[in-house]
Amino acid sequence: MECYTWTPNGVSAGLELKIDDKLGQVVFLGEEGRGRRYEKIGLSRRKPAEVVNGRVMNANPLKITLPAQGLKPEKSFYVLEQPKGVSWKVLVRINTFGGYIRNGHGAWSTITGEPETIVVGHGAFGDATRLGGWDDGLVLMKPGDLIQVRPSRDWGSGKSALWVDENGQVRSTIGELALASSLLFCKISERLGV
Repeated sequence: MECYTWTPNGVSAGLELKIDDKLGQVVFLGEEGRGRRYEKIGLSRRKPAEVVNGRVMNANPLKITLPAQGLKPEKSFYVLEQPKGVSWKVLVRINTFGGYIRNGHGAWSTITGEPETIVVGHGAFGDATRLGGWDDGLVLMKPGDLIQVRPSRDWGSGKSALWVDENGQVRSTIGELALASSLLFCKISERLGV
């Protein structure tokens, strides 16, 4: 499936990779530290996703669950592997960090459809999110899904919309949620003959 990244600046193709000492190339989500959650999504060892200029353009997220051992509980994590054929779903990283503002909180929520959030990291402002924070995660989306995104600081543009159109392309508007949701509703209504 195709991969995209949403930031308050808009949508770009692919997921940016960085180097981790233990895992090699990974997608980092969130931040390390108190009141934060840091997630690392590595490349599969068996069938790693193709990397082009430091970005993964097509990948299938694979959940791996390690069984409980002794006192250690069961542990699950995701890796990115080569896609298995054509998919109408897309994998989108939503990074709601828009800049610091006191008591700002970046997040997203579903308006229509059934997008699936598979893993989320969390960043924070101040000591243990006392001054605000932001979410950073990977979401599986398909045509008809519409997500409202609120960056941690919107610089006057307001909430944004993120959706997958009928051709499987990820679209976004900055600060025009009402317009995007009405356009999507009209297109879905046309297809259903309502």
